[in-house]
Amino acid sequence: MRSSPLNFGIASLILVSTTDLASAQVFTRITWQASLDDGASWTSDQLSIGDARSNVRIRALFDWQHPDGYALAGASFDATVTSVDGGALGDTVSAIRRLEPLVITPQTLTTFRFGSVLKIDDERDTRPPAQGDRGVRVGQAAEYLGLPFTRENPVAVFDFVLHFDATPGTRRVAHVFTMNSGGFLNVPFLWRDREGTGVLSIPNSIVRPLDLVVVPAPPAASALLAVLPLAHRRRGTAR
Repeated sequence: MRSSPLNFGIASLILVSTTDLASAQVFTRITWQASLDDGASWTSDQLSIGDARSNVRIRALFDWQHPDGYALAGASFDATVTSVDGGALGDTVSAIRRLEPLVITPQTLTTFRFGSVLKIDDERDTRPPAQGDRGVRVGQAAEYLGLPFTRENPVAVFDFVLHFDATPGTRRVAHVFTMNSGGFLNVPFLWRDREGTGVLSIPNSIVRPLDLVVVPAPPAASALLAVLPLAHRRRGTAR
């Protein structure tokens, strides 16, 4: 029988800014990152995206600092893509997946739109972000059971492809932790050891969102791109 770390709860969640990181001696953290080369390299820095680019791959990278933290046990969250400027209602998401071996239970993930917010969640949770009791469930059983297991820290837990509708403005990728049926937040939990004798629930959970800024091509550049094919055809005619 698999042990589910998501049966454990925590009564409060503290969001810590990255500037406070040095003072947080014990923490878990999810950092949102983007890749412009389909996963060959990743960055958590703000990116400017030309409106001619149609998509970017996004991932959630989990890490922690705790003297007794052995490995990631699990967490449950709603991933969100928010149009900070209020537009971009045509943005979509595809290729949603939890990353092996952190797939503790079968689950179908999909998207729901709530105004300027696009939510990625369990297909059964149609409520706005953080209002339902389901979420993207990542986790792994205790190592001694012999199932696929990772002790990596940091470890990538989840990814998807974000498709832009070319509307200029900022998209902020982040998440909110969900409430379980007992009314507790499903913030990340850590295994203490390979035997799975218990889990650590960490009150400091740091969220590092990612900003993607879609910018229109400069008018001069657009005009040049339009003229170049015409000039090429004229040279070919002159021959």
